[in-house]
Formats: sequence, C-alpha cells, structure tokens
Amino acid sequence: MKMKNFTIKETHGKARTGVMKTAQNEFETPVFLPVSTKAAAKYLSSKDLEKIGAKAIISNSFLLYLKPGMEVLKKQEIHEFMNYSGTVFTDCGGFQKLRSMFKGMSKKGIHFRSPYDGSKHVITPKKIINVQNTLGSNVAMSLDDCSPYGSSIEETKEAMERTHKWAKESLEEFSKLKDEGSKMQLFGICQGGFFEETRKKSCRFIDELTVNGTNFDGIAIGGLRIGEPAKLMNKMVKVSTEILTEEKPKYLMGVGNPADIITSVQEGVDVFDSIYPVENARHGNIFTTEGKIDIEKSKYQFDFKPLDPNCDCFVCQNYTRAYIHHLFKTDEPLAKMLAVYHNQYFMQRFMEKIRTAIKEGELDKMKERTVKQYKTP
Repeated sequence: MKMKNFTIKETHGKARTGVMKTAQNEFETPVFLPVSTKAAAKYLSSKDLEKIGAKAIISNSFLLYLKPGMEVLKKQEIHEFMNYSGTVFTDCGGFQKLRSMFKGMSKKGIHFRSPYDGSKHVITPKKIINVQNTLGSNVAMSLDDCSPYGSSIEETKEAMERTHKWAKESLEEFSKLKDEGSKMQLFGICQGGFFEETRKKSCRFIDELTVNGTNFDGIAIGGLRIGEPAKLMNKMVKVSTEILTEEKPKYLMGVGNPADIITSVQEGVDVFDSIYPVENARHGNIFTTEGKIDIEKSKYQFDFKPLDPNCDCFVCQNYTRAYIHHLFKTDEPLAKMLAVYHNQYFMQRFMEKIRTAIKEGELDKMKERTVKQYKTP
C-alpha cells in the first residue's frame, strides 16, 4: 500500500512497518520523535540525536516564532540553525492552550502572552502554517483546539468544531503554499476529547477533508495522555484508528511510555513523540530491557554493571550504575546528560525491535513483555 510520501511494507494484524519520505530524508516507521521544542533536545546536541539514530524530531513552531524569532529563521532555516540533518516535524502551538501562556480564544485563533517578554500574540491557522513553512518544517501540524481532560461534552464539541474550522483554513493556506513550490507536508489533528461520539466525528472530518483539491498528508491523533487513565487513552486510540484511512501515516501525539506505544502500534499508529523518556531520565528513572530502574536507590551504590547490560549505547559502554548513582546523589549535571542519552537511545532501539517484531510476527509476545515492564495507571 503506497501514498506519495508513505509506503506500508509489512503488516501484523493492524500493526504495520512503513517508510515515510520527506523533502529532508526518509525513515522507517513505527518511529519515535525526540522532542526538541526550541530547536534543541534537552541535554543532547544535534549530533547526539544523529548518533542515537533519530531520523526525525519534533519542534514547536509557536515557541520558535517567539524566540529566536522569524527574522532569524528567515535567514537560516531550522535544519541549518540547529545543525540537524534529519526530518523536522513542527507542532502548531495549539497544545500551549493548556499552559500558563494561554490567555484566551477568539474566532480568529488562540491568544497567548509570551513567556519571554510579556508581549501579546494571536496564532491563527494561516499565520502558523506560514511560520512553519518559513522555518523550514518538513512536516507541519494544522492549528487545533485541545480540550482539557474532564471537559464536558459541550466544551469538547466547541473545541472540536473550532479545530475543524481551523483545519479548513489551514488546508486552504497550505494549498497556496504548495502552488508556490513548498515541499512541506501537512498533518491534520483529530480532537474530540474522551467521548466516542466526538472522537469518531472528528476523525471522519479530518480524514475526509479536502480543500482546493488538497488534503492532509497524514493524520495526527491529539488531546490524549493529558491526565486520563491509560485504559481510556487506549480506547480513544482504537476508536480513532478504526476510522482513519489506512494508507496515511497516523501520528499519536505526546505518547512516549513504551507500554502505550506498543499498544498503539497494534492499532496501526506509525509515529510517536513525548518528553516522557527525558522527564524520567531527569529524575533518575532509567529505561532498560528488563524494565525501569530508579538509579538513585541505595542498592546501586556498589553496582558496577552498565545501566543496561543488554545496551550498547555510549553510556552503557563507558559508565557504571554506581558512577551514575553517585552523579545523581551529588547533583552533578552530567547525571542528567548521561541518563537522557541512554533513555533516548533506548527508545530508538525499542522502535527498531517493534519493527522487527512486526516483520517476524512476534509483536504480541513483545507487547505482553513490555506491558508488564512499563504499564502505568
């Protein structure tokens, strides 16, 4: 099964491997994107990202619009600016509605106050598409309205309808950019909260939407893992993937727990991103092939094995659990650098293992093992 920019290779149930092509490069799916919000992955250089095998990352176009600002990024697009050779996905900034910088909504877009200088900004669908195109995004996201977990059905419908209106406006502007020669791809974002009715409606709308002969290159599933139980998230993923066009890449935004990832892969999801591996690493929670360990526990003080004896990353080849335990206990910045490097490396190898398991028909066994090791409430 093949689209212009995405080819499905092997399948196992609803799970599939594929190849996604962008103007920058091509990479295998399922894939995990390290979060590089401000054109930087926390505690890792762009060369580190390439060393761990990250062929694609995600940055936040709204925050980059604020700083370094468009005058800088007009002169040097994001790949050159951060010296990264892989694909750059960019988020639209809609998720920042759930952050303190959010100041309100209007028919035009989302109102924010800059955390840097207090200046006021309105992000509209047209504006943010052009921002993403200017900064050299390979895969852009249309502006969406994410309703918080716990929203009523009325609040959820209002946010969904706004997302649909903005999706139309995004595609209209995107079609103009394509006519002008833009090689950027655009993904639409499904919303709908945690009600089956609205999730299904949003997925159908975004999936089928065409403006001026242009439709979305891929579909993102947004508004999940924002405080809801894992069981509810999994239900909404299943509801969504049953509707979305099989041939298009499916992107589950903000999900990075290995158990959540492999469960969603079984439902046909191809792309993931999250700060989860980094936030865990910063608090001493290390991902291993045997599950997660808390390196700050006293039992690791005299443990001179690698973080994961089955890992061949730079950290595991050169440092011991005892040493990294010491770094955390003495609050050395190197502790977080090494822990983050390892966790991000682990995620890239984890996705490789998923792809192999799909090819070999072993995904069910891998899922059973992973869920036992990484299941969260």
